[in-house]
This record gives sequence, structure tokens and C-alpha cells, in this order.
Amino acid sequence: MTTIRPRPKEEDAYQEVAESLAKELMRYANNELGDDPEEVIADLKKALDRSWRKDGYNLAKTLEDDCYWDPNADMVSTLDSAEHDIRAVLSRMTEEWIKETGSKPPAKEGDRVSARWGGNTIEGIVNRVYMNGTMNIRVEGRNGFPVVEWDTVKVIEEAPAPMKTAKQLLSELPDGYRERAIANAQVEGYDPDYTSRYAETTSHALAASFVWTLTPEGHAFWDAVDAHLRDRSKPLPPLP
Repeated sequence: MTTIRPRPKEEDAYQEVAESLAKELMRYANNELGDDPEEVIADLKKALDRSWRKDGYNLAKTLEDDCYWDPNADMVSTLDSAEHDIRAVLSRMTEEWIKETGSKPPAKEGDRVSARWGGNTIEGIVNRVYMNGTMNIRVEGRNGFPVVEWDTVKVIEEAPAPMKTAKQLLSELPDGYRERAIANAQVEGYDPDYTSRYAETTSHALAASFVWTLTPEGHAFWDAVDAHLRDRSKPLPPLP
């Protein structure tokens, strides 16, 4: 039986971030941190794990209190990148996990959803779906778009299917019928706006795009095409 590894968590990024920070810190520390990179990495990983906030000041304070470091301003400045680095590494790891597991987003753009954010449950419309396991949603009365994790999202109401233009719908007609319908719709004086006008069905598009009686095929031909679109058991008329 194949075991699917769990979705990466923030702490899964600590090792890689600690290694990157250690390399940068030891580059200019002039042996202040010793010459054992593994020890430096272990201390940094401990600080990342124990510090609630991952900014340079709080990490430096944890390293001073728990690992007996003597941080200076340069170290604090370097450590200040940790929070950004964790997000970047976690995002990449999550993208890899999604590809590996074939996970799919639980909602699409336009869906109304509920989700957990900042310890609370919020409701809104999905604005954008990201393939790193997050999406942002538009919440009425709130500035900005809260970013939430897929795991916390529940669909309340799916977005309606987008309508198509009359031209798009006429383009779905069978060969021979499609070309005649589009040619008739493009004749000046029928419906010059048909390419941008939206329609609910192909039958609706056929009725709205040109006057059947004024076409070379005649009213009876397009009436039979329309009957077929409404009831597929009825045959299409022969092409002229």
C-alpha cells in the first residue's frame, strides 16, 4: 500500500531556512559563531522552532537566551529575512506536494466559501486560486483579500457557469451549419453586435443573431436546426 506523505507544515521549512541563514551568517561572522556549521544550523533551527515571531529581533533574542549567542546588528539584519524565507520554502514544498499527490483546490474562482483565517471563520468569494495550496477571497466590508489554505475551505455556493457570446455558441454547431450561421450573422444589417452579445443557449444565439427569413437557407431550414437544438431526437435538415 502506498503511503501519501502529509502536507508540509511551517516547521518542515526550518531546516532549509536554517542552512541558508547559517551560510550567510558564517560568511561575515569572523569565527564569532565558531567553525562548525552543523552546530550553527542546529541553533538556528532551535530558534526558529521556539520563537513565536520570526523577525530578526526575536530570533536574535532567542539565540542569545537559549543558545548563548552574542548577536550584533548585522546578525539581526540577516535573521530578519527568516519569515520571508520560511514562506517561500513552504510555498515551494507545498507546490511539490500538490503535484505529487494530485491534490485539487476545493473551490474555484467565483465560488462563495467559508474558510478559517486568523483563528476565525470568514465567508467570501474566491478571488484567486494559487497552486501552492492557498487562495485569496474577497470578504464584504474588508479591505484586501485574506489568503486562506485549501484545507480550511468549504464551498457554500458554486459560481454560476460563465455565459458565452452568441458567436461562441454558433461556433459549436456542426460542420456546414456553423459556417452558414456565422456568415448570416456577419451580414451587415442583421446583428453587428452578435460577437459580443451573450446568450444562454445555442438556440437563443441562433434566434438572436440573424433574421432566418432573410437568409439564403430560408426560415424553414433554420427552424428545423432550432428544433434539433431543442430536441436532439429531431434530425438536422439537409444542407442546401
